[in-house]
Amino acid sequence: MKLFGPRKGKGEKRGLSGITIGDVMPEFSGVDQNGKTFSSKDVVGQKHMVVFFYPNDFTYICTQEACSFRDSYEKFRELNAEVVGISANSPDSHRNFSEQNQLPFSLFADE
Repeated sequence: MKLFGPRKGKGEKRGLSGITIGDVMPEFSGVDQNGKTFSSKDVVGQKHMVVFFYPNDFTYICTQEACSFRDSYEKFRELNAEVVGISANSPDSHRNFSEQNQLPFSLFADE
């Protein structure tokens, strides 16, 4: 799945992700680390979405970030929110990362 890349707005500053606060989330779909198919259009309008991006599985900061979402996961569920993580790592890497850190949410490869 290819989600975002650099893009320029009309006089707006945009980061490498191409997203600014207030942008509408584009539809995306993919297969997570467990082989489960996911489509954002099945969630948007039904639940809130928490989408976090991170550079690499198994790095110190990214592991802390993912585990922070894991530790708050029940709070997100109480708020009817779906949490998903996205990085450039492979589904196999995501599966190992998720298992090692007991992550209860889906991880996707932005290829």
